[in-house]
Amino acid sequence: MSASPHSILDPPPDQGMMSPWIARSTSDGGPSAINLLPSTTIMSSLTNTILEDMKTAMRERNKAALNVLRALKTAITNAAIEKSGAGTELPDNEVINIIRKQIKQRQDSIEQFENAGRAELAETEKEEIIVLETYLPAAMSQEEIEAAVDAAIAESAAESRKDIGKVMNILQEKTGGRADGKTLSQAVMKRLS
Repeated sequence: MSASPHSILDPPPDQGMMSPWIARSTSDGGPSAINLLPSTTIMSSLTNTILEDMKTAMRERNKAALNVLRALKTAITNAAIEKSGAGTELPDNEVINIIRKQIKQRQDSIEQFENAGRAELAETEKEEIIVLETYLPAAMSQEEIEAAVDAAIAESAAESRKDIGKVMNILQEKTGGRADGKTLSQAVMKRLS
């Protein structure tokens, strides 16, 4: 009998990270493996990038980046579970929204740390924001935002501030996370006033 190139508990070589193999122990304490069907969920490209960067940070022993990416991965996983239960993946636009929330949390923390005289903690938060910002798409220019607002107002036939919700829904869909919601909202209010 020839020896297998890998243990029964190892995933087949072509399976990668999302292995359908789960290690279990038998009643006598020895290992066994249960082969499950491969997962049919497809991870978004942004989620894949984050996971790959997390592996790189582990290899390079970059604690700062690793901590940020682990927290981000946890936030993405929690949001996916809240949305549709365990095992679901979020599309890129929802992952971008989570990244923006993480950045906003850190900006709030910076303000609190600076008010408390904790400059070293504020600096750590600023470094974490830099890591998170690398996963955001290129921001829209002010001219692009104004053009998008004008197009969304025309599309929704908005006439007053009571139509802001319709305009914002169209804008958020069309901008794809390239502009902050607060910036878009301010531009819409300015235009509809």
